[in-house]
Amino acid sequence: MRSRAFALGKVTMDESPRRVVCPARFEILSADAPPSPVTCQLSYDSSDPFAVTAHFTLGEKSVAWTFARSLLRCGVYKPVGEGDIEIHPGLDDEGHATVYVELCSPHGSAMLRTRSAGIISFLQMTHQVVPVGEEPERIDMDAMLSRLLHDDAAA
Repeated sequence: MRSRAFALGKVTMDESPRRVVCPARFEILSADAPPSPVTCQLSYDSSDPFAVTAHFTLGEKSVAWTFARSLLRCGVYKPVGEGDIEIHPGLDDEGHATVYVELCSPHGSAMLRTRSAGIISFLQMTHQVVPVGEEPERIDMDAMLSRLLHDDAAA
């Protein structure tokens, strides 16, 4: 296994299937309270080349959100998304470039923010694993069909 470190913590890149796992520090924002730190682990797996997953942990509660890598990539520079997840750039109170992530579900919503530099580093590592535009070539259609057929047979 090859690993590299950067400002937000230890980053690992596994070889097969290729994965990028990166710790990140987010803050949850609320109108009634100061920002609270939220632990997050961003991950990318070449076997699902269009998606990234963010595992958020706040105290005893944990939730994972999987969404399009392109949504995260574009959200660093311009507002994107609608519905369950919206991402947009901004500045924090100290003037640092940030990424705001708004998550909405039937169970509630949350506005989170993190510094853009960590997101950009994570995305650059995912682009080393699967360059933008090469995602369709990385999908194993036979395995996907087999999984679908197996799931249908089990139901």
